[in-house]
Amino acid sequence: MSRHRTRLAAWTTALVGLSSTAVAQEVATDGAAQEEEQSPFQLGRSDFGFGVLAGGYSVGPVSGPGVGLHIDAGWNRKAWLLYGEYDFLSIGENQQDVTDPIRGLLHRFAAMGRYAFAEFGDGQNIPLQGQFWIEGGAGREIVVWDQGGRLGRNDLAVGLGAELNVVTKRDTPHPNVFGIYYAFRMTIARAPDSEKVEMATCGGPCDEATLPSPYDLGLFFNAGLSWGR
Repeated sequence: MSRHRTRLAAWTTALVGLSSTAVAQEVATDGAAQEEEQSPFQLGRSDFGFGVLAGGYSVGPVSGPGVGLHIDAGWNRKAWLLYGEYDFLSIGENQQDVTDPIRGLLHRFAAMGRYAFAEFGDGQNIPLQGQFWIEGGAGREIVVWDQGGRLGRNDLAVGLGAELNVVTKRDTPHPNVFGIYYAFRMTIARAPDSEKVEMATCGGPCDEATLPSPYDLGLFFNAGLSWGR
């Protein structure tokens, strides 16, 4: 009888030990998940950005510098940012290269997405985070020429950038995140009347005539500030 009681006590002790271990592991897992969830940079927040665009832009045969402002607003969650943007730029031929340059204004509205493929810092000990991200989206361009005329067309945009963020009020449910970013942006749009070009030409000295590219490119550097809460 005592032998059976001894075995029962041994099995009971073993079960209690296993249960305690499982509970401890579950608590540790929940604690780690909660700690990760509470990282101030991982919480969902509204995000606003303001910056400067500078580079080159072309509309058919008209090409030259493009400089202007960039504004965006969206929702940031973990590694993703979905946002809408508005760009306002002065575009056209360079006044130093052409006697009577063709100039105009570009308005661009777009829906964009951004994904951070590398992050450094979670804000738990030091309130800083570094990010490297890629972005892409589609937009609508409206070009208004200084001497009259308007052109509307769709475009695609891709970009690559880096950002440094700092968090304040990180112990509150809605911390503030301030950032400074620098990026490279490329837009691709269909050139005007590109479907009407039927003859191959040489735009300069060449061995073989080719058809002009049916696409216009915009190449820009984008630098600015962001704020999220």
